[in-house]
Amino acid sequence: MKLKQLVIPMTKYIKTFLLTNNMKFTKADIIKNIEKKIQKLIKLGKTKEALKFRHFHSQEDMRDDFYNKLFMWGYAKDKSEREKLFKEAKEIAGKIPELKGWPSNARKFWDIQSYGWSGKIPKEIRLFIKKELGVLKGKNLSLGCGSYPYVEDSVLLDFSSEMLKSAKGSKKVVHDLEEKKLPFKDDSFDSVTMVFVADYIKNLRNLFQEIRRVLNKDGRLMIVQSKKPIDDFYRMHEKKHLVGVDLKKILANFGVDVEEKKVGNRVLVFVEAKKLTFINKRR
Repeated sequence: MKLKQLVIPMTKYIKTFLLTNNMKFTKADIIKNIEKKIQKLIKLGKTKEALKFRHFHSQEDMRDDFYNKLFMWGYAKDKSEREKLFKEAKEIAGKIPELKGWPSNARKFWDIQSYGWSGKIPKEIRLFIKKELGVLKGKNLSLGCGSYPYVEDSVLLDFSSEMLKSAKGSKKVVHDLEEKKLPFKDDSFDSVTMVFVADYIKNLRNLFQEIRRVLNKDGRLMIVQSKKPIDDFYRMHEKKHLVGVDLKKILANFGVDVEEKKVGNRVLVFVEAKKLTFINKRR
């Protein structure tokens, strides 16, 4: 489901049904014609099928409402209005099996955010980061890539399968970065990138050790962070906001260089570490 479809999202099943019956794609026509289909099934004595179809359509209505609430939330500027829309979306999600647990369930939260994800990061910032990371050569591993990888032809890893569906890369891997091992052999990559990801990892020390393992001898780790905290909505699954002094302290034992760069009104923090400069010692 793409961002432009959020106002009236429809499943592939309903679209196929409408096309087969040469029906119009307006909200009123959808409701009218599906009701006709239900009544026809009842007349044919297919009551169970009609009830199943009605339940399916009812679920679709709730899904429509859920995505509409999120769509409106994205444009609402008033805090009270945003809180109201968020609360309503949460209540609706609790009634839909595949959405139940949103937004507290991290995987479901990011699966939902996958729709139109690249558009939620300003184009100016996306292009700037892409240019900065353009210096990387060879085989790159993009950790927590989301649906918008910044290095072309990367091996993409994310724990949200929905994020990976629209992402473009040489290979896609569904994996939770909190697990002890990365699913790759030693010395597999020339570089590893983490863009707006570090704040969401609880066991960063273990992850950095794993990154060190999968990098080749001349490999480089590139991390990009926002110095200023992002919208509270996207911080609900954040472990800790890591920038400036805190970030340098945590990563100092790994021999990293930290540089701040301004893009418009936002300051980005770029962290670079070469495998040969990683130092294995405790804080």
